[in-house]
Amino acid sequence: MNGTSRAVAFVILTLVLAGTLSPVFLINDRTVVVRPIERRQDPAATVLNVEIQVFNNLQEFNDDDFRFKVLNGSYEIRDANVSLYNKTSGELYASKLTIGDGTAVFIDVPAGTYIWNVTWAEAPGVYKTGEIVSDGPDVTVNWQVGNLDGQNNNDDFYATVVDVSDNPAQGLNFSIHFRSNNSVHIQTILGEDGVANFTNIPDGNYTWKVTVVSGTYAGVVIAEGNFTCDGTPALVHSIIGPFFGDPDYYDLEVFVYYEGTEDPVQGALVNLTYFNGTEIESKTTSANGTVLFLDLPVAAINWTVTFGSPPEMIAEGFKNLTLASADVRSPVIVGPGDVEFLV
Repeated sequence: MNGTSRAVAFVILTLVLAGTLSPVFLINDRTVVVRPIERRQDPAATVLNVEIQVFNNLQEFNDDDFRFKVLNGSYEIRDANVSLYNKTSGELYASKLTIGDGTAVFIDVPAGTYIWNVTWAEAPGVYKTGEIVSDGPDVTVNWQVGNLDGQNNNDDFYATVVDVSDNPAQGLNFSIHFRSNNSVHIQTILGEDGVANFTNIPDGNYTWKVTVVSGTYAGVVIAEGNFTCDGTPALVHSIIGPFFGDPDYYDLEVFVYYEGTEDPVQGALVNLTYFNGTEIESKTTSANGTVLFLDLPVAAINWTVTFGSPPEMIAEGFKNLTLASADVRSPVIVGPGDVEFLV
């Protein structure tokens, strides 16, 4: 092989060897070899965000459980360190690393106030801190009392109970106590729907209570409230105006009905009197719960509605029909100076 051939072969061999290690480009008949540069990539600016959820692990209703979720911006962080320190003593209670979904969970944290601190080895010097309070089991109770079964008799009581995770508070005791002596009137263990439902509670003043049945907090009342049962009241709707009889006079219609159902009340006494107490007329509601007084006198009148045994007044009304503003008659004008007034 002559010298020229050896030179060409050397160049080709050099290009082949270089091409196996780095990309090779020919630009304007010039050979350009691109080699990677080894360089450590520092993490982008870190913004720690911490989401904290209090939950009721396994519905045990004992000390609080906390779930921390750590994110860099909106991205979940693995191996972030979450530490809890007792605020009073400053001692470390527990420390955990987040798992793949960015969470670290602390179960049954004893009652107290804690300072939490979050750090991440990938971002030295960046941290997040705050405060949590563990105060034992908690529930939310939504309740109502009244004529809930539509039977128009004694009051009924209905409540839904959920834990801090908004799950039905199954397994707790729900009781109703006489407020006067705290003795139990009725009670139940909440089922899987978390509902307490009691009907026909006698008239009186009561306190409802939610109590933990077992575990660390057994016997502890975690929610309570007062209420009064007074039976299903009869309500009254009265209208007055010139709508049935002589159009020049007012009429009065009284409708008596039960709260919650608008079922008519039969047997309510409606007594219509002058302002001085002299009776004009009295009527008792029929099966439709209504009485009607036609062509009321031009006077100041009162009416009362009584019902029950013994009778109790459940409503009263008043209307002064002697006022000029109450005149519903068509004016009679004979001359320019004649104006008829209601007297």
